[in-house]
Amino acid sequence: MIKKKDNDFSGIEIIDAGSPCFLEEDIYIPEDLVKNKSLIRVDMNIVQFPVFSKNTKRKKNEITTYFFNKNRDTYITVKPSPGDLIPGEAEERVFIALMKIMKEKGMEQEFIVSASEIRDDA
Repeated sequence: MIKKKDNDFSGIEIIDAGSPCFLEEDIYIPEDLVKNKSLIRVDMNIVQFPVFSKNTKRKKNEITTYFFNKNRDTYITVKPSPGDLIPGEAEERVFIALMKIMKEKGMEQEFIVSASEIRDDA
């Protein structure tokens, strides 16, 4: 974190988040591998909800694009906040646990939950 002098930008704090890097992943099944085209099932974890990453080697500022077909014209791009990384599997488990608890509590916009409740549902 770099703080400019008061005469430069009136004390504005500038945060150097580093330069972004890009990752592309193809998430489709080639048609020649499909024996019965009516039975294709796509696991949502492949897309990672799509804001969560299964990649254990995530980097800060890594922008990931998931392509869903061979033409690469159907895709989702996930961009983390500057200086941060895309949430991983642990964050995904907490998110799913919170969604389960929220559903159990009647889908209220605000609800109180303990860490042990999250742990037990994760």
